[in-house]
Amino acid sequence: MKLEAREAVWQERIGKWRSSALSGPKFCARHGLCLKSFYRWRKRLDVDRTGQVKDHDLVPVRLLAASGEVRIEVGGAAIVVTEQSSPVALRTALLAFGVSR
Repeated sequence: MKLEAREAVWQERIGKWRSSALSGPKFCARHGLCLKSFYRWRKRLDVDRTGQVKDHDLVPVRLLAASGEVRIEVGGAAIVVTEQSSPVALRTALLAFGVSR
């Protein structure tokens, strides 16, 4: 299979994963995909041909007046971060959203 065809297949797979509520490992297990290949293609497709991160990785942020918390909303779910939030719990939540950076 030519590179363009493989890229199109993985573009579709990554798109389906992004619209699912599944983590990368769960999505791969459910669809019989190699997790290492999934991560490699996800990273490859997230960078455009100039080496810049594609816009879908960037989200607008609006800080509310001194609430003491940050709320991150993705697809109807939210992560609320406060001063007391555990970095480990935050990383786990972000991984569940498919954010690995």
